[in-house]
Amino acid sequence: MEYIKGRDISFSYKVYNEKEDDTQALEVLRGVDIDIREGEFAAILGRNGSGKSTFAMLVNTLIQKNGGTLFVGGLDASKEENFFDIRRNTGMVFQDPDNQIISSVVEEDVAFGPENLGLPTEEIRQRVDKALESVGMSEYAKVAPFELSGGQKQRIAIAGILAMEPKCIIFDESTAMLDPKGRRDVMKQALELNKRGITILLITHYMEEAALAERIFVMEKGRITLKGEPKEIFTQVERMREMGLDVPRMTELSYELRKRGINTDIYTVTPDDMAKALLDMGFTGEKRSEKKCEETEKQTLIEVKNVSYFYGGKNKGKKAVDSLDLKIYENEFLGFIGHTGSGKSTLIQLLNGLLEPDEGSIFFEGKDIFQNKKELFKIRQNIGVVFQYPEYQLFETMIYDEVAFGPKNMGLGQEETDRRVKNALHSVGLDESYFEKSPFALSGGQKRRLAIASILAMEPKVLVLDEPMAGLDPAGRREILSNIKALQRNYGITIVLVSHSMDEVAAVADRILVMNEGKKEMVGSPKEVFENTKRLEEIGLDVPQPTKLSNILKEKGVYMPSDIFSMREAAKYIKSVWRS
Repeated sequence: MEYIKGRDISFSYKVYNEKEDDTQALEVLRGVDIDIREGEFAAILGRNGSGKSTFAMLVNTLIQKNGGTLFVGGLDASKEENFFDIRRNTGMVFQDPDNQIISSVVEEDVAFGPENLGLPTEEIRQRVDKALESVGMSEYAKVAPFELSGGQKQRIAIAGILAMEPKCIIFDESTAMLDPKGRRDVMKQALELNKRGITILLITHYMEEAALAERIFVMEKGRITLKGEPKEIFTQVERMREMGLDVPRMTELSYELRKRGINTDIYTVTPDDMAKALLDMGFTGEKRSEKKCEETEKQTLIEVKNVSYFYGGKNKGKKAVDSLDLKIYENEFLGFIGHTGSGKSTLIQLLNGLLEPDEGSIFFEGKDIFQNKKELFKIRQNIGVVFQYPEYQLFETMIYDEVAFGPKNMGLGQEETDRRVKNALHSVGLDESYFEKSPFALSGGQKRRLAIASILAMEPKVLVLDEPMAGLDPAGRREILSNIKALQRNYGITIVLVSHSMDEVAAVADRILVMNEGKKEMVGSPKEVFENTKRLEEIGLDVPQPTKLSNILKEKGVYMPSDIFSMREAAKYIKSVWRS
């Protein structure tokens, strides 16, 4: 029996057209046919704006379709008398936890759903404790949600749905803000719930997550254009790339090897799968000298000396950053990684002077940034920060005004402001044709680029980005990363990138800072950091997929370099030492 059954579903949003002073229909779903069986684990993939989240909201009866039919749990989702039963049995975890958390204490928020179901107090207590334990947040039961990091809030939102014990759970990009361990825990939880008969609908941009599903539906421009088992979908590498999507990293490696004449005609998703396939084909590896980091004279731009910061005050508060020392150099690309709540976001606010250390000092170009607080405005011009969900930083009605806001507040003239706006937009792949458009009419990836441009217009010496790729589709992530790397290369800007993607940060960073419980765990080149696989896993992190493959092969006595971080590089190396 189908839990979700849709036929010819259509949906349009009303969008205001400034030029015509009228609203127009923006078609988001176009004739969607879909069947998701009761107890099935299904995944929906697609680019930002393809209609995935809109479909999920239709299933949860948060919005109503314009045409077609939709049944959820055997109930007509268009009839108001069915809304309560559908929502009770179909829980939804959104992309942004702030849209879902309503209480001032964590355990009260998790209890909200069961309380509204009229459950006995004792059962509510048991459900809340069980749900918090399942997402690793038991110790935060009495904490206020606003004190939590973005990833921790997401765990609370998931716990709130789990406590209701629904028949179906929709995960709408629910792992986007979680660290690697958090993502693994949520997916493990989803699989366990599915084994108990709960229908799972997973919307994700992580292909390794989608590979765990029984079936995958791929949406493109409001239609389902591909559907099938993961192997059927992910072996169509070129088709997926055409749609702006990706395939699991090891599936990509199989594809890259086949392009080079090595017949790995086997579907691989995990490094274990790939290692077995290579060994079965007789791969023996061959040692070569690994890349050495070039030691060059580096000019210190920012220095953090013995800095500590307490949320809630030094005497009673929680220590978010603990006795941290760090140097950031001119024109370097520095990655920040760490488990959720490790202090990464707090540290970048300290760098920018938005927060003041309770202990220690921060120097910019040799000057203590808090010694003369009148100079903080200039510091913030030179150390620009783009926060998580940077589209929330947008507020003007026209793109030109958005980017010009910073230069105008610096007291610059019109000619210089125009120059900076043009240069900033061009640097992120936008041009003058966007000047009079609304920032809110842009796609998710374009909004991220616009937020970056609004900071670049102040011509900072340091650009700090806090999870700028979160929630973006694969093509959007690649686009943002490419633009950021080009900024460093072409303009000499120092880049600080906070990320939960080990593969992405390894591919672009010169050095990586690893934070753990507010402290500096380690700092070094990607190779130096990711050689510490065991320790990184202990603190809730991960290593890039090629590093995992290298580690597995080395355990089997077969050499593969540990300084390879892309699938093309891995395929090139394997081809270079291949003996057929």
